Amino acid sequence: MNLSVIFTVLFIALFLLVVVGIVLLAISRQLRRQNGLPKGEVLYEDASGQAQEPLYSKRLIMAGKPDYLLNDQNGNLIPVEVKSGYAPRSGQPHESHVMQLAAYFFLIEDVLQRPTPYGLIRYRNRTLQVANTDELRERLMGDCPDENVAGAWFGTPQSRSGAALRQVFAGICL
Repeated sequence: MNLSVIFTVLFIALFLLVVVGIVLLAISRQLRRQNGLPKGEVLYEDASGQAQEPLYSKRLIMAGKPDYLLNDQNGNLIPVEVKSGYAPRSGQPHESHVMQLAAYFFLIEDVLQRPTPYGLIRYRNRTLQVANTDELRERLMGDCPDENVAGAWFGTPQSRSGAALRQVFAGICL
């Protein structure tokens, strides 16, 4: 085989690899926009149900698996919960979804020792941001002193009943 033919074949193969890479990057950006995810690195993903380990805090006796955990452009960890339904017409997320994010805030800060200033709830039609505030912590903890709260395992959405969602972290003091 002629050396120029080999270089031509290698050049075409390299060109095709670059084109495929650009196409995959464009698809990735489109999917991120469709999912309502902000820019940043995806550190953890359980939206597909394939995450290996939940976040588990022995101190808080709590475990959970956010759908996504992002490292945003400022170095913050951002939990993202993806819901199959539409966002409430009020523009405010459902209380049980807010409490679920609040539990993830506790877990991330306790297990990963990193701040999480806010989280996202991605509904079918929009993404709502929930701030990690002292007021939200108090709502999650209820009357429990010293952050002693027993948590619940977050199973798959299909395994949770409506009553279970309302009781995600009702604040069972130890």
